[in-house]
Amino acid sequence: MGVEIEVKFLVDPKYLTVISNKAMSVISITQGYLFEDGDVRVRIKTEDGVKKSYLTIKGNREGDTRDEFEYEIPNKDGIEMIDKFSKHVIFKTRYKLKYKKDIWEIDVFHGDNDGLIIGEVETPKLDYDVMQPPWIDKWDVVTDDVKYYNSYIARNPYKNWSKNNE
Repeated sequence: MGVEIEVKFLVDPKYLTVISNKAMSVISITQGYLFEDGDVRVRIKTEDGVKKSYLTIKGNREGDTRDEFEYEIPNKDGIEMIDKFSKHVIFKTRYKLKYKKDIWEIDVFHGDNDGLIIGEVETPKLDYDVMQPPWIDKWDVVTDDVKYYNSYIARNPYKNWSKNNE
């Protein structure tokens, strides 16, 4: 069984140029949600440029961890599955960069989620000490906040969030 341990933060947009200049890789991602029912989410993720697709099954988050299974599938199948079976799709650019000892993934969302930027770091254990990079606006962890889950963002686009709800 796969287990994902990650911590998520909101990113200050004024650092986007710094992030893009220091990125080890930049990938355009499309994620389509095929199924979601309480504890289980099934999605297809395609990565443009590298022409890869993945089928991912995730369980509910319990603190900073959750069960996760991810399998590479043929890219043309991934694209077709998103097109035919996904009601909710998100588009984002993922910047991967190193800060001190950690590899960060910064997701810059597009389309209906334009303006939302989330940074996350996967950790090897629960009591891991994450160093705060300068691009994190506030050191507020949003890992447990459901509205920052990609599956939530797909159903409830950022453009529809009221300033009071943010």
